[in-house]
Amino acid sequence: MGEERLKGIFGGGLILKVKKIFLSASRKKILERRKASRLGLHIRIRGELSRNRERLRDIVCRDISGSGIGFGLRTPLHKDERLKLFIYFPGHSRPVRVISQVVWCCKRTGKRQHGFDAGIRYLRIAAKERQRFLFLFCEMMLNYFLGVKIKKVRR
Repeated sequence: MGEERLKGIFGGGLILKVKKIFLSASRKKILERRKASRLGLHIRIRGELSRNRERLRDIVCRDISGSGIGFGLRTPLHKDERLKLFIYFPGHSRPVRVISQVVWCCKRTGKRQHGFDAGIRYLRIAAKERQRFLFLFCEMMLNYFLGVKIKKVRR
């Protein structure tokens, strides 16, 4: 979508604000050595291991980006293991299904730290889900940057 069309839809001031955010995020990206800037949002995620369809319990999202998700969980994961994730974007009851791969997983340390932290990257999003994922992710980013509160959807 072109910048002029976005200005028509959202207004020029918002586009400049979003551009400024992305420019500062891209500077951070160089420092963090990441492919995409992360949003520290806690969204609902369900998951299962691809190899045996075992459900992953108690996934707690730490951050999400356009290229992957960082989360905590009770079960250890192995590097390069494949997962099927169901991402529930704020304000929407139908999840987006994503095939992903574990990039790293480590045990938490400390007396009250139980479980594991992991980072995954998206491998595949079905063609019919890809456009929906992009729309919902962009909507979530705009709401995050503008400080808009989203009502939780009842399950």
